[in-house]
Order: sequence, then C-alpha cells, then structure tokens
Amino acid sequence: MRTMTISDTSRAPLTANVTRLGRSAIDECRDLAESRHWDREERKWDLLFAVGEVYGIRDQDGELATAAVLARNGATTATIGMVLTAERYERRGLGAATVRHLVSVADSAVLTMYATENGRPLYERLGFVADGVNTSYRGTVTAETSTGRSRPAEPADLPGIRAVDAHAHGADRSKVLNRLPRFCSHLRVLDDHGAVTGYAGAWPNDTTTVVGPVIAANEDDALALVTDLVADIDGPIRLEAHSTRPRLTEWARSRDLSGFDTTTMTYRGEDHPGARDHWWSPITVALG
Repeated sequence: MRTMTISDTSRAPLTANVTRLGRSAIDECRDLAESRHWDREERKWDLLFAVGEVYGIRDQDGELATAAVLARNGATTATIGMVLTAERYERRGLGAATVRHLVSVADSAVLTMYATENGRPLYERLGFVADGVNTSYRGTVTAETSTGRSRPAEPADLPGIRAVDAHAHGADRSKVLNRLPRFCSHLRVLDDHGAVTGYAGAWPNDTTTVVGPVIAANEDDALALVTDLVADIDGPIRLEAHSTRPRLTEWARSRDLSGFDTTTMTYRGEDHPGARDHWWSPITVALG
C-alpha cells in the first residue's frame, strides 16, 4: 500500500491510499467505468478480477476514486490497463499515484500499456515509450466466407496454444489462456500435422463480439484466423489493429468497419521479450 497526500487549493488535502481491491468491488469498478462513458463490460471485468490485480483509491467516504488493473505474465512481463479516475477527482494526482503504485509493485517486469491521448504524457514521465498506434474497429461483417484453413479448437489443443503464445510473448500466460475455452464463444487454431501453429478467439462483450486474441506466425495465417472467426459470428464485431499491421487494417476497412478509437501502445523496461511480430490482436487492451 502506498500513502500520499494530494493538495488542492480549492479542497482540503486528500490522503490517498492505493490498495488492492477485492472482487466485492467489481460493481464499483463497472460503475466508475460507466461514469467515464466507458461500457460496463460485465464479462471483461469478471476476467480482469480473475486473472489480474485490481488496485484503487477510496476517498474519505469510502467511495472509489480511482481504479487500475495490473495483469502479470509470470515474473517477466505485465500489462497495465483500465486506468480510471472519478470525474470529481480529476487533476488532483490520484490517477498518477495509482499508476505509480502499479509500476512499483510490478518490480522488474517489462510493462505494456495502451495509452489514451490524455494519459500518455503521464505514462511517458514514468518511463513508458511509444511503439505505434492501435486503432479499434467496429461494425458488422456480412457474408464472410471461411478460408477453411483453421478449425475449432479442441481441449487437446490447449498445450499447443500455450506454447505458441509463450513464444510470441516471451512469457507464460497460462493464467488467462486456461480460461479461453470458457471465456471465448469462438476459439480456432491453425495446425500443421497436429501441431498448433497459431490461434485466435472471439468473445461476447456488451454490444459487440471482440475478435482477439490473435497469435500467428505471419500475415496470411493471422488473416485466415480472423476471417474464419468472423464467418461464424452474427452481429457487430470489434477488432484491434496496430499500425504495424497494415494488412489487418486493410481487412477491417475493406469490410466497412469503422475506426472509433485510437490508443498508443507503450512499453516500459528493457526490450520486450518474445516474437512481437506474432502478436496481431489482444484479448483486450487491458490484458494484451
């Protein structure tokens, strides 16, 4: 726990204690997100509390002033996401205090964060370095035809999924990957004579089906996985595309998906381990 005093000329000083939030705070986090015009994302918050560490600051009345999530991948890498500050406490340093606490408890892990335009200056002061722009696309794809190159994942594929994911991320993400068969409504793999060479999932969020994660060795494999997933999905989808993935962006635009939000992918620490060219889309920007 970190304690600090925030001074404000218009209000009395506020002593900020950054503490880890238990699952009993999940609805408060959803309420805080909704108050900042984010979706409530019931399913995603369930996953975040299950696989991540959720921290926050409460005010003198016990109400949640900030929240943020740290998701560790073993001891080597971690992702910070869902950084939220209640509107009444903006510009008082509480969000900064919360993020600094997460950086501190992450120890020596290489950190990833998808930064909003408002948050990016703070994160850069904390040592995060920009590494391209991520665009969120949304819309309904109709009459998509499967490539036939991938197949639905089976329970026996999970070790192969963990292996290709560990190669891509340079870290063991078993904590979240073991939940994918239940979390995802669609999960597909590419295999070469029984060996998994790539995988992709899709899961239902509030108003869309999120396409991700997508891990593949090359563009053709990634696009085959995305196409085969989308061919089985009815209704609107959401897809994340990094600026270094022009063919994925082209795929989204050619299907009339609209870019509705951008974030900057940032890193803190030594060069990120793993085969980063195998990353295509995250399960969610809060988890990477």
